[in-house]
Amino acid sequence: MTYEQTKVKSIEEFEVYNHDQSILLNQVNEGEEFEATFDEESGEYYSKDSEGRTLFVGSVNTINGILELDESFVLIGSGEETTE
Repeated sequence: MTYEQTKVKSIEEFEVYNHDQSILLNQVNEGEEFEATFDEESGEYYSKDSEGRTLFVGSVNTINGILELDESFVLIGSGEETTE
């Protein structure tokens, strides 16, 4: 079951940098809530951090269709179900 949008909450503060640690890609504070949108092509959910940078939230398992969130997030809501 996939949803066009889902709502998640961060359970920890974290930062994500590029491969050589020279560019900050994301910064998330504990307790922040995000509205994540499903990308059908990749099967992944993305949102935006407070600076508007693309933030990976999770993906749909291709075998069983279950949403697998990044370990830093918990599900707090979901939008309308998509038809697949």
